[in-house]
Amino acid sequence: IMLKMLSSLGDGAQKMSMMLTGTEPLLYPEYPLLVREAKRAGLKTSITTNGLMLEKEAATLVDIGLDELTLSIDGPPEIHDDIRGRKGLFERILKGVELLKERKQAADTKYPEVCISFTISRDNHLSIAGFFESIRVIEPKAVFISHLNFVSPEVASRHNAAYPEFSIAPSSIEAWKETLKMDFYSLFYQLEEARKIGWTEVSIIPHTPTLSRLKWY
Repeated sequence: IMLKMLSSLGDGAQKMSMMLTGTEPLLYPEYPLLVREAKRAGLKTSITTNGLMLEKEAATLVDIGLDELTLSIDGPPEIHDDIRGRKGLFERILKGVELLKERKQAADTKYPEVCISFTISRDNHLSIAGFFESIRVIEPKAVFISHLNFVSPEVASRHNAAYPEFSIAPSSIEAWKETLKMDFYSLFYQLEEARKIGWTEVSIIPHTPTLSRLKWY
């Protein structure tokens, strides 16, 4: 279905992007074919990955011409591995990134460019500074820091009325309780320091420019 859709886009594809995300796109055996066809159609392509398969797939990601690879990382090594429940995962990501760099150098290309996604939670909200120290070796093009987002019952109801074939459920009340236990002052200070970083582009989503705005969110 996806291949048929790509072949029917025509000239409009030049203004489009295809982003592969979800549980883990690199486990899908036909992702290289999908990316190649999207590139042939003229789309910009990107994949978001947890990095578990990066060592194995590094060469392929370069060879298929992927434009952007976003690594989902939850903090410095110990915290990231604890959140993901897999000891040594952070180190595996670094090894995968090194293989990716080697393949890009051999192919004389800068693609895929590497970005990093970090989602703030109670488990990592005091470790943002350490997170940045630990990822500097990756040399990411950009870092996206996202606050947790929640779906209220009202939002879920409106969405499901409009798109019944793609129904969603409200967020668990437990998620709200965990968020309220965060140290908002320390979090705000770390986010302010992150905004000052000059060695990569940092985006914080959504923008919370004051402590009161952060607490309100």
